[in-house]
Amino acid sequence: MSHGTLSLRTLKKTIRSVSTLATLLGVAACGTVPLSQTYDNFVFAAEQQIAQVPAGPIWYQEAVSYLGTAEIKGSGKSNSLIEKMHNLTSNAFGRSDGTAWCASFTNFVLYTTVQKFGLPEGYAGTGSSGARHFQSPANYDASRADMSYPGWGTNVALDDLHVGDVIAIIWDGGTAGHAGLVAATYVDVSGKVAGIWVLGGNQRAKTGNTETVNVALYMLDEAKRIVFKRPVDYKPDPTHVAKPLTKSEAEKQFGENIGQRGSLQTSR
Repeated sequence: MSHGTLSLRTLKKTIRSVSTLATLLGVAACGTVPLSQTYDNFVFAAEQQIAQVPAGPIWYQEAVSYLGTAEIKGSGKSNSLIEKMHNLTSNAFGRSDGTAWCASFTNFVLYTTVQKFGLPEGYAGTGSSGARHFQSPANYDASRADMSYPGWGTNVALDDLHVGDVIAIIWDGGTAGHAGLVAATYVDVSGKVAGIWVLGGNQRAKTGNTETVNVALYMLDEAKRIVFKRPVDYKPDPTHVAKPLTKSEAEKQFGENIGQRGSLQTSR
């Protein structure tokens, strides 16, 4: 998937045009595979990719396009894309992928979407690499309030969550945090929302000891404070309501892009 938003209809039209051009040139699009079959295979693969994640606003689809982005392990090594994400934030400029990058990723996809699609500037995020700065000062502990970042967007109630809403987590102690985008909810046996499937950066991959862009489960009762936000005046599509997913459903839907269950240890 490209680093933008592409509808299935547009993708089909593009693939059909490429196949037609190949026919006119007498070129087989994929070796010896018939062009008609090639087109069908491309469309099927595209449908599978698009169906892999819940539908959401364009900044969420932008985030989806970065699934799998990973830190580069090793002394002196760093993923230049993650460095670019840091460089959009005022207090992480020039830092490597070894610096926690969850908020930088979240701000990056919000900012990039504003630049690509001409959304209001208020959609562009906080400009900070600190997850807590998505929370407004009223949500801070008074002793930790940082008035230099007045928060972002408008608060969202737990029973009004939609795909693409920003989740800002503060761990016990009030300093370390995590930020990402709501992908789905997780409910307990009583039907109560007990966790959030978060599409975010700097989340521990399912296998290995590295942080990637993936979808991970964060339990509500493990955080000191959780705030949900969306851009001011944004009216979410009713079809984008965050739906509950069991662990097996999430693994089936997100496949290799599922991360380890989120915590302070797995999101630094």
